[in-house]
Amino acid sequence: GSEEHEQVIRQVGTRSFVVAPLKGRGATIGVLTLLTAKSGRRLRESDLKVAEELARRASIAIDNARLYAAAQQANRAKSDFLANMSHEIRTPMTAVLGYADLLAATDVDAEQRKFIEIIKRNGDYLLELINDILDISKIEAGKFDVAVERFQLSHIVADLESTMRIRAQAKQLDFEVRYAGEVPAVIESDPKRLRQILVNLAGNAIKFTERGRVELAVDYLPDADPPAVQFAVSDTGIGIDPQQVDQLFEAFSQGDASVTRKFGGTGLGLTISQRLAERRGGKITVESTPGQGSTFTCTIPAGTTSDGPVIPDQAATVAAPAAPPPAETRLDCRILVVDDRRDVRFLTEQILTKTGAAVDLAEDGLDAIHLIQEGAERGQTWDMIFLDMQMPRLDGYQTAMRLRKAGYENPIIALTADAMEGDMEFCLRCGCDAYLSKPIDAEQLIETAARHAPS
Repeated sequence: GSEEHEQVIRQVGTRSFVVAPLKGRGATIGVLTLLTAKSGRRLRESDLKVAEELARRASIAIDNARLYAAAQQANRAKSDFLANMSHEIRTPMTAVLGYADLLAATDVDAEQRKFIEIIKRNGDYLLELINDILDISKIEAGKFDVAVERFQLSHIVADLESTMRIRAQAKQLDFEVRYAGEVPAVIESDPKRLRQILVNLAGNAIKFTERGRVELAVDYLPDADPPAVQFAVSDTGIGIDPQQVDQLFEAFSQGDASVTRKFGGTGLGLTISQRLAERRGGKITVESTPGQGSTFTCTIPAGTTSDGPVIPDQAATVAAPAAPPPAETRLDCRILVVDDRRDVRFLTEQILTKTGAAVDLAEDGLDAIHLIQEGAERGQTWDMIFLDMQMPRLDGYQTAMRLRKAGYENPIIALTADAMEGDMEFCLRCGCDAYLSKPIDAEQLIETAARHAPS
């Protein structure tokens, strides 16, 4: 043992002692000592065996504690990496998609408009890949939460049908929704994640089907434990080899390399969908025949149901009447946009200026604070601030807290890459009033500004 260890043994008047090493992963990390003093009892070989067993168990406990601490640190590092990667990827995507929209609004000819549409389509596709990678990473890092609420089932189905019908028509496929029987009008689940699952399943069916049809059958299983809603997506596509079925729900897997080369994608959609279903106590199963098609069935607990059961009006479900185009929003206010990326600042300024708003720009949090302070000295202020959360020198979270502490009371809207669940709550705790995710959507940006503008 160490010199300190020997001093302790002498100080207590030791008569007899045994020492057993504590070993963790092949290295000695300490010692366990059993000793007798005043009693005069001498320790025997049997006592040494007890000490060795205690040392073995203590070593395991210490090693597990160290591994747990290392895993926690690794998870924190992974979360930080995801947040940074999300920001670094989504921010330039804001510029790519946003400037394509600005260009489309100018006087361009038919060929140029076609090029712009190609940029937009591929930008949206890239964003889908980014979202898939971030989603699976968030799930594995334990940062992916579900929010349970009550909602109308038929609304989710109708929204899905209107979206998927357009995709199917682009490939000259039929897309149909069928209610297999009565379903509750209202169920209790996470509508955002349920829609994500169904979009993945229906999107895959369309993607892997060259001719024929895709069908979504919705059914209610009141006798299941617990009662559940079942969504079965059937197609007449390429089908799946029985030997590849087990690989379908593995991350980054698409059966074989030829599928990836032909159809593209990350191979994460089914993995994410299965994990989301499991988080709600559900599951996804598959039945398939190569060359004939597949049926993916998602079963989700219905929670507390009400207002039913009913059979939704099939005709009403097909497509809600198109809403009239919104009147052009006009803003009579002064807005400060804070973002360290020049392209994003200019894009946001262009979008807001077209509504009539007066827009000023700041490169980071410190610049924003100085502008607000100088404006206050002149008796001027900004009606709202759009604030990027990930910035050098002073990030958006600290900037919002300092502005609130300094007495700024007008709305602060956070602009963030939305890397992790909980970002929204953290933004609000720091003093923000609302939250927009990158890439910035022009309509959402204007709508949010109008909602928080002074009357």
